[in-house]
Amino acid sequence: MPVILIADDEKNIRAGIRKILTESLPGDVVYQEAKNGEEALDLAGTGGADILITDIRMPKMDGIELMRKIRTELKNDDMEIIVLSGYDDFSYAQEAITFRASSYIVKPVDKRDLVSIVLKTLGEIEGRKQQSLERSLRKIVETGNIPAGGIPLEISPASPRYFILSSAPEDLSGPGLYVIEQQPRCRVILAGETEKNHILSRSPSAGYRALSGPCQSLAGLVTGWKQLRIACFSRFLSGETLLQYREPGSPFVRSAETEMRKLTGSLGILGTGPIKKQVEALFSLEDIPAPHRAEYLYSLHEWHTVRIAGYYRDYIAGDMYLARKLRILENVYLLSSLDEWKRNFSDFVLYLNFLLKKGRSRYAFIDQALVWIGDHFTEDINMAMAANQVSVNYTYFSEKFKEHTGINFNEYVKRLRIGAAMRLLETGNFRVYEAALHSGYSDVKYFIKSFKEVTGGSPGAYRQKKTKNK
Repeated sequence: MPVILIADDEKNIRAGIRKILTESLPGDVVYQEAKNGEEALDLAGTGGADILITDIRMPKMDGIELMRKIRTELKNDDMEIIVLSGYDDFSYAQEAITFRASSYIVKPVDKRDLVSIVLKTLGEIEGRKQQSLERSLRKIVETGNIPAGGIPLEISPASPRYFILSSAPEDLSGPGLYVIEQQPRCRVILAGETEKNHILSRSPSAGYRALSGPCQSLAGLVTGWKQLRIACFSRFLSGETLLQYREPGSPFVRSAETEMRKLTGSLGILGTGPIKKQVEALFSLEDIPAPHRAEYLYSLHEWHTVRIAGYYRDYIAGDMYLARKLRILENVYLLSSLDEWKRNFSDFVLYLNFLLKKGRSRYAFIDQALVWIGDHFTEDINMAMAANQVSVNYTYFSEKFKEHTGINFNEYVKRLRIGAAMRLLETGNFRVYEAALHSGYSDVKYFIKSFKEVTGGSPGAYRQKKTKNK
């Protein structure tokens, strides 16, 4: 509940302000009182006040000095300050603004003005608190990292939460609803049981809704986020407008990994016809049991928007068509059908294949070696192994490899590994030593040294920079 601190040297004025607010403000409010600036400063440092209502002229410490110390000594920039002043105190108004007083009320205090200003201020405070909580929730679902002190939201078996995605033009805002993702035609919120039931009792005017299973803990939010995504993919499989996540009842029987590895290994080497056949195979659901199809589509989407996009990031960043297609694929939840998704994905990989073939070496064995290195660079490999894979003399292979790539084999592998580590660190899900192990380094000190050689900075600093705003 909000805390309001009233600082005035006149007891009757403090009592009058408290009476006005007690009778007028909805909900529970905690009130604190101080008869001078020093008492108010002590309470501001320990009492957790959200709003300070202060007189300008008080003994021991006036209101201006009180505001200055709150902002500079206590370093409290969040407390809202409402200044009370007599008619002859307008010379202080400019100083009050300097210390970010949100309102300036002239005595004698008008009841309606006071209530209106406090209500408006409380609304702004609640809005900031909600935005801060929503940022924390987004960070949990995006990175899997839970704040050490938790968050100010009860999530338990007795008070579960649900993710709801809506593509309908409807209002999904209000008490107990937290916006996790906002796009022009799509919104994801986190809601309690009561709020969820109220939303689902309404009929959307258009679009569809998707619903996760119950999240019964902070850690459960990560699972619920994935469940919501899986539920969204079931709309490609049925004509329903309410898509609820359902446990398949048995282990997931097929992921997209094998087929996607085959496709990425073929890009830049095979022609348009074979690539199209591989895309068709990826989107074929005939051999997947119905309960697992939505989860398969989810894994397919994760592969081509995370792994392919990461591996070919330089091509995508330098080509507007690829970048636009990738944005469409990332927002697959807005596409109307599986055929539309497949068509956009096919356009993306065929054009990428064209670009890669344009940059191919005139030595086929180098292209084959680069594919093999791309699949195995996280393992303990060397140039002799790569040369053996393509049955080429070691010395000749070394010469042509550097001629094509511009760098030697070890440097090429190092850059692949550091690139993979950078992508892992950007997610915020991996510590430095974990990123090292997953990108092919068993020695963390050597990894840090290599990371600095490639990027100019440390992996820890890179991780912090990329995740601090998430």
